[in-house]
Amino acid sequence: MTSQRGRSDSDDGGASDYYSHDIDPALLAEKLPDDVAPLTLHDVTKRYGALDALRDVTFEVAPGEFHCLAGPNGSGKTTLGKIAAGLTRPTSGEAILPEQSVGFGFQDPRFYPDLTVRENVAVFCETAAVSPESEWVTAILSTLRLTQVDQQAASELSGGFKKKLDLAIAMLDAPPYLWLDEPLTDIDDVSVQRVVSLLDLYASAGGGVVVSTHNMAAFDDALTHLTAFLDGDSSDTAVLSDSESLSTEALYQTLVDGLRSSA
Repeated sequence: MTSQRGRSDSDDGGASDYYSHDIDPALLAEKLPDDVAPLTLHDVTKRYGALDALRDVTFEVAPGEFHCLAGPNGSGKTTLGKIAAGLTRPTSGEAILPEQSVGFGFQDPRFYPDLTVRENVAVFCETAAVSPESEWVTAILSTLRLTQVDQQAASELSGGFKKKLDLAIAMLDAPPYLWLDEPLTDIDDVSVQRVVSLLDLYASAGGGVVVSTHNMAAFDDALTHLTAFLDGDSSDTAVLSDSESLSTEALYQTLVDGLRSSA
C-alpha cells in the first residue's frame, strides 16, 4: 500500500544504502497477513484517583497507515499504548484489537537483561513460533546492526542498542501492527535513518505503524496521520495528505491550539 503523503525513496543503491533497511519488500509483503481489521480504541478514559490520564479518547489505525502520537510528557500517549498492549485496563471504553498479534515497543525496553542479544532473540522467537534463523529475523537483526553485538549481554548494551533490541523483538513475527513508544530514544543519527526507513517500508508494505514521539521531524516524510495529545485529551486524527501546505510541526501546533481552545 502506498503512502497518503509522499514517502521518501532512498533505497536506490550507492551510499544511501547504509542509511536504509536491509529488508526485501517482497519478503515483508509475503510475511504480513491479509484481511486485517483496524486496531481501535473507543471512548477510552483512564483515571488514577482524581487525575484523568485520558478522557474519552477514540483512536484507530488501519493497515498501511503510519500514525504519529505527539504531545508533551504526561499528555496520555504512553497510557493509551499501555491500554492497547493490555498492560492496564481503561476506566471506561474499550480496546478492539485484531485477531493477529500486535508488536509493542516500550519506552523502557523489555527483554531479559542477563541473556545475550542472540539468546533474547531465540527466547522471543520461540514464544512467537518463529525460527531465529529465518530470512526475516536475519534481515531485521542486520538492519538494526544487532549482529554486531549479538554475543553481548543485553544489560551491557548502550541505550541505543537496547532500544533496537526492543524494536527487533516487537517485529520478530512480522505482526500486522507495530505500536512503538519513543522508538528513537538514545539512537545515533545513522541508526535513526535506518529505523525510520524500516518503519516506512513496513507501512508501505501494508502494516500499520504507530509511533509515540517527541521527534516528529525524523518521521516527517513517512507519516500519513497525526494525532495530538494534551492533558489527557486527544485531537481528531489529521490525515497529512489533506494538509500538505503545512509542515508536520505546524499541523501539530494547529491541533494543540484546537485542544486548548476547547478545554
